[in-house]
Amino acid sequence: MQTIPVYFHEGSYCVRSLEHSEDLTQAYQLRHEVFRKRLQWLPATPWQLDIDEYDEGAHQLGVFDLDNTLCAVARLISPDHAYMMETAFSALVDEDHDIRKEADTAEVSRLTVSPFLKQAGVSPAQVAKILYKGIYHWSVINQVRYLYLVVEKKFWKALLLCGFPCKPVGEIKCLPPAKVQSVAAILDLEQFRYSGALERPQFLYWLSEHLPSPTLWPTQWRDRGLMNEVSTGYFEHET
Repeated sequence: MQTIPVYFHEGSYCVRSLEHSEDLTQAYQLRHEVFRKRLQWLPATPWQLDIDEYDEGAHQLGVFDLDNTLCAVARLISPDHAYMMETAFSALVDEDHDIRKEADTAEVSRLTVSPFLKQAGVSPAQVAKILYKGIYHWSVINQVRYLYLVVEKKFWKALLLCGFPCKPVGEIKCLPPAKVQSVAAILDLEQFRYSGALERPQFLYWLSEHLPSPTLWPTQWRDRGLMNEVSTGYFEHET
């Protein structure tokens, strides 16, 4: 499934889809450091790279600093490929939840920020927000409304604090061998846009910066009265 790549600058950072081997190598190295060495979700490898079967056909997204060093990464899996929550993380999904596999849905996994940011005097939370902005852009441009997430509990809480309504689709569990609290959740971006425009218009405005104007309001918003109400709240901080 072909997807449209993302590329924009946010302050001193560059947010872009990973399409070159050098960028992908940095992503696999960062993932190895976090998920294999620190969290120990999987055994470390001699070549210091985290690569698995879910990478084939997946879309990788990263945040780079001025030195072109990768600071954060996320993997987006389209519905024509297997989701991790269908296989490796199926224990996180309730039996009565039917996993959505439509064209307007994707799964986010391997989401992390560099563990070396703090010692460099950089705020991991700020870099994470820039990564969320990149994921939001990718979703809007590619007409994705629903995002499944398989993340650490701390990232799930951080998303909730930002206003993203990530609804768990199962219990929060510590999965072996890492014993790290993890959660599978679904995010409805249309619900987020509605609530965000009314309650956090400035944050939604920031997220939408650099987006091509035709994609600012997705075509799924068929209720014109609702769109007018939302857009009024969205731009009210400018008046």
